[in-house]
Amino acid sequence: ASFVFQQYRSQKTINGFSKVSRSAEEARQWQWVARLYSATRASLWDAMMAGDMDRLTKLLAGTRNVSGLQELSVYDQSGRVAFSSDPGRRKQELPPDLKQQLLTSSQEVKLRTEEAFGIYEPLRAEKSCIECHVNWKPGETCGVMSLRFSAEGLKEAEGAWAGFAAT
Repeated sequence: ASFVFQQYRSQKTINGFSKVSRSAEEARQWQWVARLYSATRASLWDAMMAGDMDRLTKLLAGTRNVSGLQELSVYDQSGRVAFSSDPGRRKQELPPDLKQQLLTSSQEVKLRTEEAFGIYEPLRAEKSCIECHVNWKPGETCGVMSLRFSAEGLKEAEGAWAGFAAT
């Protein structure tokens, strides 16, 4: 009975430690995704502010080599992909459950799915935007920038912790 009790307590402790470690790993993954988004966002925004869509296209193409990056896209005012690091995504729509929220709000949305971490940021029209897009109004949502990053690293860590707990 003593052995069974010790085994039960040890398993419970290991499972608790595993759960905390997996949560910490997810937080680290989110930090990495946020840093990657911040680093890429600035150069993409600069290209858009300058009206240099060729440079924007080249910058997006350059992100294809970033390990784990599934997609970095810019959606137009109607919620369709106008520019993307993944050419197959062009003209695809924002996920329906996010479209209304993103096109009517200024709040960034973070979304975790089984396959990816996603950041969606509504883009607001600024003075330099209106120089080319004369129908836009200052502060109006003129599009959405999104980044999706693979959750494979997190899955691997979770698998390792699950294996450790089982062993």
